[in-house]
Amino acid sequence: MAHDELIGKKVISSEFGVGTVVSLDDMGGRIFLAIEGDTNRAKTFVPADSTDSYRVVCSESQIATFLDSLSAEKESLSFDSKKDRINYFKIESKKQGLKQICDLLIELHSLDDRGQTEEQVFQKLIDTFALEHSIITGEEIDASKELIAAKLNRA
Repeated sequence: MAHDELIGKKVISSEFGVGTVVSLDDMGGRIFLAIEGDTNRAKTFVPADSTDSYRVVCSESQIATFLDSLSAEKESLSFDSKKDRINYFKIESKKQGLKQICDLLIELHSLDDRGQTEEQVFQKLIDTFALEHSIITGEEIDASKELIAAKLNRA
């Protein structure tokens, strides 16, 4: 999607939450999205080419598909050490794609020995997914979190 096509679109990020792109601003030769927050009306400026840090809110059918994907069986990743595993989740969780978020949620949910850092990443991913789900469906965030937990538990 071209940058100018983003104006007026609702975007989401685990860093700034949900907002609407209100303009494109040139700052020192680099284009930034000016995103007005939905809750506080504060503007956040995000480099337009930093597509791993935001995404356009998806459709109702897309969110339903991603929600259903949380029940899928997935082969667990292997790591050389717990430190490598933690670093993997910290780095990968900064990417904003819903498929990436779902894959990480499944992987983190399957861990029997999730540490504090991994638990924080897990909760942040749930919060991000639940926020988008609640925006799209109109459900309360807590109801969205319960639905996500049920899907992860393959209910």
